[in-house]
Amino acid sequence: MKTISVVACDTQPIVLEGLARVLADSPDLAFAGGTPSAGEVLPLVNQLRPKVVLLDQSPGLKALLHLIASIRTSSPVSQPVLWVNELTDSECFRVLQAGARGIIRKNLPVAALLDCLRAVGSGSVWLENSLEGEATSVVQRRGVPRLTPREREIVRYVCHGLKNKEIHLVINTPVGRRGQDDDSYIRKAAIKHRVPYITTLAAAKAAAKAIEAIRQDKLGVQSLQDYHAKLG
Repeated sequence: MKTISVVACDTQPIVLEGLARVLADSPDLAFAGGTPSAGEVLPLVNQLRPKVVLLDQSPGLKALLHLIASIRTSSPVSQPVLWVNELTDSECFRVLQAGARGIIRKNLPVAALLDCLRAVGSGSVWLENSLEGEATSVVQRRGVPRLTPREREIVRYVCHGLKNKEIHLVINTPVGRRGQDDDSYIRKAAIKHRVPYITTLAAAKAAAKAIEAIRQDKLGVQSLQDYHAKLG
């Protein structure tokens, strides 16, 4: 059994001590080190090369995005996980795009945290909600049944296809409130499974042309400068 090493950053030393004790009781997880300072995370990661880096949100979103990107660049074997109190959907998208491989709230049970560390340490992406129940949970959380049963069925089908790698590109141009609702959880599913996601008509047309060119083996490559010169 391979041990998943964990480095953690939290401003409260008692949290780090508690985490170390919890991981000590897990044969497949090991507490490699911890620090209360975000500024000390990168040197510690470079020194220890852990499989997972658990980060609290105290540095603020901008600093976190920079730290996540720096970790992925300097230690590709180390996967960042955010351990947060609350995070909006848009903030979740941004940290996942920056390279975070998991997001977990601090008020979840210890078992959930261990599941998250094991999943990320094994190469998966971990989010709190399961994809299959995501559409229903979001609608219930908002308290308004904005999607019809048929629309919810479509959302679940797309999320299932993303999860099982049956879908390699998503084109969704949301219109109106209902379109924005289904876009929210389809986008989250696409980001989780690293699937390209297109939301504008212009990009959709360009993607369709590129796909057709690939099918005909006629795909050309040009620089952005040449492309803008032709437009100008």
